[in-house]
Amino acid sequence: MFRKGTIIMINLCTTLALALVGCEARQYHPGSSEQGATWLIPGIEGQATMVKPVIKALRDSGYQGDIYTLNWGNPLLPFRNLCNEKYKQEKAQTLANNIVKYAQDHPHQPIDIIGYSAGAGLTIMAVEKLPPHVKVRNITLVHGAISPEYDLTAALANTSGSIKNVSSKADWLILGLGTTIFGTMDNSHSSSAGMVGFDTQMAVPDPLQRHKLKQIKWKAKQKRWGGHITLYQYAFNKKYVLNNAI
Repeated sequence: MFRKGTIIMINLCTTLALALVGCEARQYHPGSSEQGATWLIPGIEGQATMVKPVIKALRDSGYQGDIYTLNWGNPLLPFRNLCNEKYKQEKAQTLANNIVKYAQDHPHQPIDIIGYSAGAGLTIMAVEKLPPHVKVRNITLVHGAISPEYDLTAALANTSGSIKNVSSKADWLILGLGTTIFGTMDNSHSSSAGMVGFDTQMAVPDPLQRHKLKQIKWKAKQKRWGGHITLYQYAFNKKYVLNNAI
């Protein structure tokens, strides 16, 4: 029988190995390319394994398109994932390149992106990097670690549909206190749009574009605690996120 310390060491080594080999990996869950593709971008831990319940919720909801995930961060270095600007821009460019490649291979199929927590910020950064001829359809930000005043103009220009922001005031610990202390993905020390919503006038300066920003706020009647640990839950995503995302 393994000793407890040995089991802990094995788990730690396994996590480290996954982190070291998986950060650049793009994971693919094939469907029907004729239905387009959806990217699921995990939070600060940056590991695609976190969104497995969301993938199941997508399939159970009848979604038949391709599903992509991105291992963009090292789970052992969360503050690097959050605070290192060069690193974030490199990962955002990786995601943008993946989207461009899909659009080239499937020029008439819709592309949607759902970003969670810090992954919501990475999603916006990636869409900003798309060339003018490549558009995504809808972007959904779920409890995004991005400042409420962040200018979404560039991301909206590369979005044919809308940006949907799912927020919850119950997420005060991570997206209120946490991002005030450690910062958001855009380096603002404040509460996040994933908690308080976007300031529409600041985030979308052009009044003619404001209809493309949809704000979806948590309500107690949803019968779920609106804190950060509910982000990837199957029931929450199936009922409240995916119905609005695609």
